[in-house]
Order: sequence, then structure tokens, then C-alpha cells
Amino acid sequence: MINLPQQGRGRPFDPTLFLTHTVSTIICSTIFGDWFDYGNKKFVTLINLIEESSKLQCSPWTALYSFFLTLMDYILGPYQRIFKHFEELRTFVLERVEMHSVPRAQLPSRLHQCFPHQNKTGRR
Repeated sequence: MINLPQQGRGRPFDPTLFLTHTVSTIICSTIFGDWFDYGNKKFVTLINLIEESSKLQCSPWTALYSFFLTLMDYILGPYQRIFKHFEELRTFVLERVEMHSVPRAQLPSRLHQCFPHQNKTGRR
């Protein structure tokens, strides 16, 4: 994060992109347990999908879709990209869940097994 403004070589730059990537990296590391590099193609695609979906949700086309659902199914418009974006987001999250899933045999069977055991010297 500190080196990113220096890449502009003294020219003005928009910090929005850098701040978005920073906050998104922290959120993704909390949710998925992995840090994403700022140049990671999947990470950048994920951020772009979320940003474009947010913009499309605020468009008048989306409002028309919510009022005239049946009619709008037959009319082409930019609002239809939202469904594609959400499907890509869903696929990304499912891949991450699958990557971090633990087989049932490795899960603790009793509640006391979920917590680390403390030896007698560690207790107060």
C-alpha cells in the first residue's frame, strides 16, 4: 500500500482504487482466510464485479425490472448483467469454500475437543 502512490512518479492519482483494494484485501482475508495480491487477476475481477453490480443496482433499468418483472424478461438491457455478475461471485465464493472445507472425519465430535487443552501450569 505504501509503494502504490510512489508508482505514480509524482503525478496526481486517484486514491479510490488503492483504498478499495486495501479494504477489500482485509475483508477477503477475514472471510476467506487468504491475502490477495493487488495484481491478482481473480481479486481484481472480484472487485470489478462488485463495483459494476452496485452501479447497475442503482440504475433506472433495475427499478423497472423490479416493477415489471415479466415484461422486462423480454427486454434486453444492462440490468441483465447483474445476474451474470452474481453467478460469477457465487462461483468464486463456492470455490473458496470448497478450498477450505474440512472433511467431516477431521471435525471434532465433542464440544470439549473444539478448544485447545491447557496444561496445569498454564491455568490461573
